[in-house]
Amino acid sequence: MAGRYAVVIATSVFGAAVFRLMLNRVPAAETGHWIGTVVLAAVCGLLWFVLCFCCLLRAIGSDDRNSITAAPGTNAGRIRCFPSALALSIVVACVMSLSAWLALDWNDGIFNSHLLPWIAPLITVQFPGFATASRLFPCQAEGFNTGCEPYKWIPAFLFANALAYLPFVLGGVFCYRRSGAARTSLESAAHHSLRWSVPVVIAGLCALMVMHKLNLDTHDSLFPHPGVAHWHLGVWELLNDITGTVIVIAGLLLPFYLYRGFRKNGGLNAAQRRLSDLTVLTVVMLAALMLGYVY
Repeated sequence: MAGRYAVVIATSVFGAAVFRLMLNRVPAAETGHWIGTVVLAAVCGLLWFVLCFCCLLRAIGSDDRNSITAAPGTNAGRIRCFPSALALSIVVACVMSLSAWLALDWNDGIFNSHLLPWIAPLITVQFPGFATASRLFPCQAEGFNTGCEPYKWIPAFLFANALAYLPFVLGGVFCYRRSGAARTSLESAAHHSLRWSVPVVIAGLCALMVMHKLNLDTHDSLFPHPGVAHWHLGVWELLNDITGTVIVIAGLLLPFYLYRGFRKNGGLNAAQRRLSDLTVLTVVMLAALMLGYVY
């Protein structure tokens, strides 16, 4: 099972690299490009094999027995349900806020571009943080950090975003824990949505690359409708927005699925399902890294 997931990761890396090389019309004689592609795919596959093997090894000795807790229908269960859901929701909201900020910051470090499909969705979902930080710590002089130093605005930025996410996360966590039907529906919808995210992202990114090569591409503006939406009505703008939004959702989910992958509960079958979903999310992120930059 670990080997199969490793092959999926290696194949996705190799396929994305080959598509990009072919689109750039790299001659077959330049073997250095192809050797580098094979080495990159092999390294990614080997690392993923080690990760999956460790996760499966942890799950082999586990059993399916639940920990001794009060049933949701009892008084003790009702008393503990909301505080535990609130604590979990705060952690989830903080992780989402930190992940979104790191994604935007790392994008500048890796690509140094704000024209990529996922930038507008990332800015939109972090609008409360931008608004709060700029209101509390306005810069005193243009081109300088006087008054808006990072140690001031970053905590306010992260806290404002986490606070904005908290009501939605709390509602989802509470329903997930209290309703078996909601839990089953959410898990099924998430599992099938992850499967469809791979072809959507790969097809969208490949189409955007082809458009760029043909000088037909149009990219989304940086912040067209602050705090409301970033959707446009043009075909290529919608393609750009949909692709970027799916990538952003995958990036926000990745830390949680990585945590789920290392959990021991549920036994081997549950661990295989979690690793399958984690592999799908990783393929989406690798496709974004290898095919997303066209400018």
